[in-house]
Amino acid sequence: MSARLKFRFIFYLIFASLISWGASVATAKAQSSSIYEDIIASQIKAFQDNDASKAFSFASKNIQLIFREPENFMLMVKHQYAPIYRQAWYKFDRFRMHNEVPTQSILIQDEAGQIWVALYQFERQSSGDWKISGVVLRQLIDGAA
Repeated sequence: MSARLKFRFIFYLIFASLISWGASVATAKAQSSSIYEDIIASQIKAFQDNDASKAFSFASKNIQLIFREPENFMLMVKHQYAPIYRQAWYKFDRFRMHNEVPTQSILIQDEAGQIWVALYQFERQSSGDWKISGVVLRQLIDGAA
């Protein structure tokens, strides 16, 4: 095999490896964001079903320590996060790692027709499970968050 042919072979091998690596990174990111989307969707479903215990189960240990009981947590959500508690629709937006903290934003339309952005933060628990550690909710005004 000539030196030129060897060079081409190595070049194509490296190129193919990079393409494969890039595809696997994209797949890993998509899979990881779906984990957080599943958690959010499950908690929203629990809110829709008025299932305080189930909704509370998606909160991190620190959040659970603050509210102690599912009913206390649900009462706070009803008053402080009403657009999440009762929404006309929601749509997943961007997933990001921010300072090594997974964050998932969603767009929400409340029952009055107002659009909101909710930024969910997650924390890995000692069990290895991911739980919601905080939510920042902002109303969109003139299309800007």
